[in-house]
Order: sequence, then structure tokens, then C-alpha cells
Amino acid sequence: SVPSAYRTARWITVRRVLACMLACLVGLALPHAASAVDAIKLTGEKERLEITPNALVMHGQGDNLRVNTAPGLDGVVRQMSVRAATAGSNPVWMVFALRNVSDKPITRWVTAQKYHLIGSRIMWPDLDAKRIEALTPSVGFVPQRVLNDFADIYRVTIKPGETVTYVAELASERARIFLWQPHSYELQTLDRQLFNGIMLGVVGVLGIFLTAVFAANHRLIFPSAALVAWCVLAYLCVDFGFWHKLLQLRAEDTAVYRAATEAAIAASLLIFLHIFLRLGAWHGFFRMLSTVWIIAQLSLVFVAVLDPRLASTFARLSVAAIGVVGALLTLFLALRGQ
Repeated sequence: SVPSAYRTARWITVRRVLACMLACLVGLALPHAASAVDAIKLTGEKERLEITPNALVMHGQGDNLRVNTAPGLDGVVRQMSVRAATAGSNPVWMVFALRNVSDKPITRWVTAQKYHLIGSRIMWPDLDAKRIEALTPSVGFVPQRVLNDFADIYRVTIKPGETVTYVAELASERARIFLWQPHSYELQTLDRQLFNGIMLGVVGVLGIFLTAVFAANHRLIFPSAALVAWCVLAYLCVDFGFWHKLLQLRAEDTAVYRAATEAAIAASLLIFLHIFLRLGAWHGFFRMLSTVWIIAQLSLVFVAVLDPRLASTFARLSVAAIGVVGALLTLFLALRGQ
């Protein structure tokens, strides 16, 4: 009859809807492979190439990542599975692919700086830290790690016409990954070392000169200026990796020294400003405010041992505040003829 046929058709429709819903729930519950990435074409001409904008960054994928590889020249897409170096870490993953379009093998260094001043921010800054925990290729040998104090470096070689997908297990979310020619990276490192030596020499001579002047002229302005120079020298020694060669520091240890020297520079600038503007002779309130600020700034040097990022945040904010307040006070006193 017509009613029975209608009920049968309706029951079939309900079963189909339920089956579709069940399939969707199963698909969401099961782990799925991430979509493939577009391969970066290498011709062997560029000395430096940033990979981060062309990479796929994934969060919350767990300790086992399944990802589709970039299609090769034959157009075939495969799957690769990568496990985290430490179980339960749930790391951030970065996936990128390289394709050699030249007729010769290409060897490159995959690099990630452990610290860079540009982009490190003022609030809750990104200090020295390990960037890449491991780098896994879809085909070929595992990339070799190159020892370096300033960056995580892996050596990769790609054959002519080959497309390789790499999965990087990141130890830091703010990692910026570059692809360098080994010779160009070494030349850039040598240029940086020359610049580092010049800066250390200039600041060191300035600190010695100001200290020697104080021995001849016992005015407090000279030791306060020398203190600024010595604190800057200590920061440069951290930034240039001088302590690495003496103490064999890790990146996490360097972050503590960096934050401490940043706090020391801010404190020395504040002490210099206090003496240069003779704030000790001002009204009692201003004198007390300046003294409390100096004590709080000096305490940040010890806070850096407990929390480097917190100490660095307040140190950088203090440097900005000291610059603004010092400039306004100096302009005010200059307009008054002092």
C-alpha cells in the first residue's frame, strides 16, 4: 500500500542519515594525515632562503604525526609517520618540502637561530632556547647535526630531480628556519666574529679609560659611566658567545646570563642618571623614588636566575622608561640654565 511504501522509504532515509553521521564521527575520532605541502624549488643559486613562510606548522597533533609528502615529479603522494623524541611532549611540528630542479646534488644547511634581537619582543621576550629537536626526511638518510653555539644546524643533501619532505620537531614555537649554503653561512659567521671583536675592543677600552680617569679625578660621574661600559661589555660577551667557550653553556643557561646583563645595563643607566642629574640633592620624595627604583632594578639581576623572561621584560621596560624620564629631566634642567 502507499502508506507502507512511504514508511519504508522514510526508514531507509533515516538509516542513511545515521550511517553518514556515524562515518563522520569515526573520521573525526581516527587520526588523519595532514595535507601535503608545496615543495620549494632549489636551483643551487640562492645563498639564503627562509623556509618558515612556505612551511606547514601544526599544533596539538600529539607525539605521532602522520603527514602526506609533497608530490614528486611522478605526481605520487605518499604518507610518512614521525614520532616525537620525548614521549608525552606533544611538540609543535613544522613540515616543509625541498625539490632539486638542477642537474647536480645540492647540499644545504637548515638553520634556526637560538636567539635574535629582532622580533624577540619587549613583553615576555623570546630568549635563547633550543629551536629544532629533530629533523626527519621522507626519503634518504637522516640529516646530520652541525655543532654550533648560536644556532641549530642540520646538513641535508638532495639529489637531482628528487623531492624530499622534512618534518621538524620544534623545541620552540617561535623558531624561524632558513636554508643556507654552507660556505655562505661560514663567511657570514666570520664577518660576525670580526664585528664582535671590534665591538668588544671598543667597549673594553672605553671601560678601562673611564676607570683610569676615576683614579685621577675622584668624581662619581666617572665610575658611574665606567659601570655602564662594563655592564655593556658583559652583555656583549653573552651575545657574542664568549662565555660559551669558557663555561660550555646551554642555550637555557645563556638566557639567564642575557637577562641578568640586560637588568645590569638598566641598573647602571639609572645609577648614571641619578649621579649625572644630581637627583640625590632634590626633594625628599624624588630622592626616595630614585633610590627605590635603583634597588628594584638591581634586584632584577637576581630575579633573572629564577625567571629570565620576567627579569628581561622588566629590564627592557625600564630601559625605555629611563630613556624617556632621563630625556625629559635633562631638557627641563637645560631650559632652566643648568
